[in-house]
Amino acid sequence: YNIDKYIVYAVIKCESGFDTNAISHRNARGLMQISEITGLWASEVLGISNYSEDILYDPETNINIGCWYLNKLFKQFENESTAIAAYNAGSGNVSNWLDDINYLSNGVELDYIPFKETEKYVYKVERAKKMYKYLYD
Repeated sequence: YNIDKYIVYAVIKCESGFDTNAISHRNARGLMQISEITGLWASEVLGISNYSEDILYDPETNINIGCWYLNKLFKQFENESTAIAAYNAGSGNVSNWLDDINYLSNGVELDYIPFKETEKYVYKVERAKKMYKYLYD
């Protein structure tokens, strides 16, 4: 999906700590913490047959769906930190924030994220990406 591998590593680190069996309080599953609805949507689009929520624990399937979803968000928002915010808070929330001049100055990148959890998440992913790039480049 043409996603920077360091972003993928960083999202996995921040979402699950590389625990393939991770499950969130909102029932997101696996390495990239794929929600039930995103998993179902992706399985239809990607042609994943015999979909069940249990396949979200399979690393290959989970990463495939997570990267597919990240790719969609990168195309939708055209900005890395905004797409990362959408991965955490949902594209609907981020679209609403982008429509509010109180949250941005350039029309693409958020200057302010009203959800503290998402603000911290974006910071953690960006920091982890820099760390992986430094270690493995």
